[in-house]
Amino acid sequence: MLTAHMAHFSTQLNYYLSFDVVECGWVEAMKRLRSDSLDSPESLLLAHSNFLQSATKHAFLHPESRVIKSQLRLLYGLLEDLQTLVEGFLRPALAEKERIDAHRARTEERIRNKMYGTNEAEEAALALAWQKFLPIVEETQTKARCLLTTYEEQMSAFLLDLCSMEDVRLQDLCIRLDISGYYVSRDQKLRMSLTLAHRLSRGQLRLRADHASVPSLR
Repeated sequence: MLTAHMAHFSTQLNYYLSFDVVECGWVEAMKRLRSDSLDSPESLLLAHSNFLQSATKHAFLHPESRVIKSQLRLLYGLLEDLQTLVEGFLRPALAEKERIDAHRARTEERIRNKMYGTNEAEEAALALAWQKFLPIVEETQTKARCLLTTYEEQMSAFLLDLCSMEDVRLQDLCIRLDISGYYVSRDQKLRMSLTLAHRLSRGQLRLRADHASVPSLR
């Protein structure tokens, strides 16, 4: 579950940065650059500067985003911790697999040659190696559970800060990052922050006059 959550986080955040921030921002900037109102070098430079400022702000590179940036640093640090944990487990796990595969191959070869497949010494050595490997499995499982708990806490805090932003794109990012509503179902504060009534009370949703009327059903 931990790897699925981290993969979802990384994929959605990369999509937000590359598409919502850079690509959509560049499309809007090009529209302004092609407009008739930009008829001087100064206005062109201003339009380009506005694009850079918008991209910097929404990519969490603005000084005002230091809290979000700090949370992202912590989250990506946990991703690196998982990578270290997996790599540290794979080395002894692959060694154990090779040992078992080699024992199985020897056994099958001996049986084909109408010999005894194995003996007590080989079985005892294999069992001893397995007993040495089991503590590594248990330690890795314990570390993975601790890592999952820490990741969920950090992600909940990150999503709570995102959904409290006035920018609708950041609120949408919060919803996309919440994999299958997992964090909303576990965190009451986050669930409340994403409700329509709460966002209206904070003035985060501004209904325009042309969208306010609801057609009657007849």
